[in-house]
Amino acid sequence: MDHDVREVIPTITLMLDQLRRVSYDEVRQVVQTELGDEAEATVQLISDHPQGMNYIDWRLGAAHYHLGTSDEPYINRIGVGKVDAETMVVGPMKWTMREEVPPEEEAHCSAWMRHNAFLYVDAILFHTPPEEDGLHLQNILRIASRFVDERCVLLWRNGGEPKRVALPTPQVIASLRAGVWPD
Repeated sequence: MDHDVREVIPTITLMLDQLRRVSYDEVRQVVQTELGDEAEATVQLISDHPQGMNYIDWRLGAAHYHLGTSDEPYINRIGVGKVDAETMVVGPMKWTMREEVPPEEEAHCSAWMRHNAFLYVDAILFHTPPEEDGLHLQNILRIASRFVDERCVLLWRNGGEPKRVALPTPQVIASLRAGVWPD
């Protein structure tokens, strides 16, 4: 990845071998622990579908954070829509999808191929200054670390080639909890 290009939507995806739904209350507690009362006060349930994606949203300053879960394997879905300047609500979306190529390393590829659900944490940084990017990446790493359990078969820091993936070992989880991607 070109280091001069700003990563405006840093994302950590937990590839799961079994669906994990995360409750609104659990997210509120994790956000309060990791980011404080100000961020916890903004946590809101955006979508809760038993057969589909679930989304929970919160804010810290100008950054919008999301946690989403899906009961399907990961497919890259890119939505394009216009933002209403007054309400900041995104209007109807046009979606395009493409399948992701698994990572090359055998253990990582095997874990990728056996996942059948995923959970992601991201931050939308369009309205934040570039000097805050590192802080927001640390935040999503720390928050994502709180949801790694026995269902997690692979961690993926979206973006960049080759794929930045890691098996959920105790050392990797400790690195995430410290806000550092385990390179």
